[in-house]
Amino acid sequence: MPDSSGVLMTDIAMAIHRELSGQNAMATATAITAFHRPPGGAGYHAATNLVADRLRAAGLTDVVEETYPLDGETLGGHDPFPLAWEPYDATVKSVGPVQEPVVDLTSTSSCLAWWSTPTPPGGMTAELVDVGTGESDADFAGKEIAGKIVLIGHTPRPGGWMHAAREALKRGARGILSDYLFYEFTPDRTREGLPEAVQLLRLPNQRGQYDAWACGISYPAAQRLRELMRLGPVTLHADIQCRMFKGEGRNQIATIPGAELPDESVFFVAHCSAATKPCINCAAGPALMVEIARTLHTLIERGEVRRPRRSIKFLFLIEGLGSRAYFDTHPDLPKQVKTAFVLDSVGHDQGKLRSVLVNYRSPDSVPSFVNDFFAGVMERAPKDGTWVFKDDTDISPVQFVQAPYTPWSDNHYWAAYGIPSPLIMSWPDRYFHTQLLTADNADPRVFRRVGVTTALAAYEIADAGLEEARVIADEVIARARGRLSRIEQKTTRRVLAARRAGGSPGEATRAVVKAEAERSYACYIAAEAARSVQTLVPAVQFDALCGEHINPTIDALVEQAGASRGRLRALLPDDTVARIPMPFEPDPAKSVRELSPAWMSPEHVAARKDELMVFPRRRYAGPGTALSGSTYLELVALVERMQAQDPTVIFDTLRPICDELWNLINGDRTISEIADLLVSQFDLDIDPMLLVPLFEGLARSGEIEL
Repeated sequence: MPDSSGVLMTDIAMAIHRELSGQNAMATATAITAFHRPPGGAGYHAATNLVADRLRAAGLTDVVEETYPLDGETLGGHDPFPLAWEPYDATVKSVGPVQEPVVDLTSTSSCLAWWSTPTPPGGMTAELVDVGTGESDADFAGKEIAGKIVLIGHTPRPGGWMHAAREALKRGARGILSDYLFYEFTPDRTREGLPEAVQLLRLPNQRGQYDAWACGISYPAAQRLRELMRLGPVTLHADIQCRMFKGEGRNQIATIPGAELPDESVFFVAHCSAATKPCINCAAGPALMVEIARTLHTLIERGEVRRPRRSIKFLFLIEGLGSRAYFDTHPDLPKQVKTAFVLDSVGHDQGKLRSVLVNYRSPDSVPSFVNDFFAGVMERAPKDGTWVFKDDTDISPVQFVQAPYTPWSDNHYWAAYGIPSPLIMSWPDRYFHTQLLTADNADPRVFRRVGVTTALAAYEIADAGLEEARVIADEVIARARGRLSRIEQKTTRRVLAARRAGGSPGEATRAVVKAEAERSYACYIAAEAARSVQTLVPAVQFDALCGEHINPTIDALVEQAGASRGRLRALLPDDTVARIPMPFEPDPAKSVRELSPAWMSPEHVAARKDELMVFPRRRYAGPGTALSGSTYLELVALVERMQAQDPTVIFDTLRPICDELWNLINGDRTISEIADLLVSQFDLDIDPMLLVPLFEGLARSGEIEL
């Protein structure tokens, strides 16, 4: 098709597929891994310089740098930026009763925790104290901690490390060793099954509050120390060389300017900071962004694709900190950005690391077309394999799946400002943030699959107008109709299985109740997502589009939900249809509609009026999490209550829930409404009111008011 200048346009998807090189991305990622890249360190700045050089070499001329202070004082969002930090060397060895090495930075680049402080020249010698996992006061009871080195043991709850470290620091520990291994998955990543892996740790000392250091150590090293301590006192010598200082953070921003609406944009975001010096996962995102930028710029300059209507921007930053700084200096950003694609560990060799590519969807607190739209792009983007009986690029050896919102990276910050922000990364990850995650664990095919898919999606959003908005809205509703069908099929199978098993009628009715809630939520989210295409068209065109096209399709979706409701209720005995008990509270006096989102049911409002009268309001804008309002032990107790109702809950289930809880607080939603939304979004079989303590914690901490 010709563009406005008469240039014959090739198929955009195939043009991107031909041009984008996974080998280029892997080469850049490998070059980045030469640097140890903590916040504000020389290696981080070297990595951003490398990125800028390669962008300019690719022909991009709009490449700018923005800096911000890392001084422990200046606010970035609601919190101060941390101090900059730089590692140099670290060795820990046992000197009594035996002389043995424990860990050193030269051979184990992940061992030294960020924001450690140095030992005196020549090092320090101190007794080692074992505090178990350090998750309870009993672990520290009767033990002299001040001036000692503390050994903190592994626990499957990642939050346990930060809690235990804080407790040790408050008691005056001068050093910490730990064999934590975050995010285990059986059988490929367990503490015993991956014994030599040393986890990078972050010491809760970002502003230099404590004069202390911490090192991750291997499982055998920790077990050896425990064995020695059973025989008597153990003395260690540690020589830690690092620096915590007032420095600066740096953001690199490259832009492919839009042709018609250059102030509007689609972003790519990735962090150049890294957990360890090799760390291919943290190098993969910025490396792929360089290759996507080169590909799109080259195709536009060669006239193979037209310049998109909106700008496409590439933001290279320190994870989390760079986003906070960027929003502070660009306050109008949420009004201008249509979508931000956050790239993290996008180059993993799936065989070696037992991983797949995952698109973690943008959260439902920001209802957007982007989730269903990107699902469609994942299916239709060109791939590297062909069906054997036809020469077509429709099969890929690289697995690419979707999962619910998870706040792994900068998507947490962008979503908090109301910007749709899918996160693409590899998971599970056998070597996640350990010294084992070297560059030879990357795969050019994985880079290419992500690159082609996200480049195509970003280009199409950047270039979208009225007709494209219509097609996108259609895709949102079509996928919602499919979800409704799957809900009905799943529930029908459960009801029939309960009948065949001769179980109580309650099993069947609980399945129908859950389907009721799922349908209501699916319709609500689909309607909001379809209407979000208004960000792509002028208001007058959108009003017409809604009246003529979007609203009728939403009405048809609701009709489908009603028909499904009738068919499922027909599967139940007549005497159970009128009063169906709640799945988590079998009370025959409650209506089936009470499990639906509160705004869907007047009866719900009447039954829970006390809770519905409480409207939480945030005391500050921007990112936050309900995790910060409760103690670690309170969160552990809450998870245990949740697990009693839904055995699929784990401790880390709280992480996305607490992020979304914060994002959903807008002054207009009640506690009950927000709790219902969270239960629906994350498919939990729990009483929504179990989540009320999270609001109470935020209120106690002063982050919200009720």
